[in-house]
Amino acid sequence: MITIIDVDNTACKNLQAVLSKLGIENQISHNEHKIINSDKLIIPDCIDVLSVNKKIHLRNYCNIIRLFKKPILGINKGMNFMTESLNEQIKGFGFFPLHSKQYEKVRENFDIKLTKMKSSSLLSGIIHNGFLTSELKYFLKPNEFATSSFINEKMEICGTIEYKNYYGVQFNPELSGRNGEILLNNFNCI
Repeated sequence: MITIIDVDNTACKNLQAVLSKLGIENQISHNEHKIINSDKLIIPDCIDVLSVNKKIHLRNYCNIIRLFKKPILGINKGMNFMTESLNEQIKGFGFFPLHSKQYEKVRENFDIKLTKMKSSSLLSGIIHNGFLTSELKYFLKPNEFATSSFINEKMEICGTIEYKNYYGVQFNPELSGRNGEILLNNFNCI
């Protein structure tokens, strides 16, 4: 069972629809018992980072999720929440020992082409690497944990990251057609 952490209704529902289409057992929840007893977690993308940050603290997600030792996938801003901080202003979960930076010029709904940097469990079996990102507001520079990157307005950005049981993507697999389905299926098989 994959639990999608209940942070943003639209993002959660879109992700749940794709997982269900793939036949992957899933649920959206903010219930501590359901989260802890899941096989895997997904921290989905969100629209309003400040609102989600409040939910994270009000619902005690920081402590609950830090106790979870099984695979966790962060999607777009969900990945950024897995770092130490977002723009050094919003405290993250700290799974990736990195700090997300705020993008100067927010971009919405654009395709990215990944360049693989090293072997990736998430990208296995993906032949062409086109993905869609709903919004690029925060980002990581390529780093020692990055498995792919992409170029946006002449800046190289970390596309996928893997560290221990933690995985992140700076795009939206639930909006990326067949490639996104393969990626989500790969996460399910980890």
